[in-house]
Amino acid sequence: MLVNESMIFYKEHLKEASFETERELLVNEVSDIGQDRRELKILPDFVIETEETRQAVEVELTRKTPARIKKKLLNYKN
Repeated sequence: MLVNESMIFYKEHLKEASFETERELLVNEVSDIGQDRRELKILPDFVIETEETRQAVEVELTRKTPARIKKKLLNYKN
């Protein structure tokens, strides 16, 4: 529910942005490179794309160590 609430918030405040959910990203990754969906564990909850930027958004429900957060963010960057 928190992911949906976050997307609704951003959609209301970023009128010119497009959004891709984790499910859409998963479908695109599997179809583009033929990768097994079980191997794709490094997808953000959703992506916000504007003319200037593409940003991965992760809504964390549990506490993560700084090392785990850093690893996640570096994977999103790639």
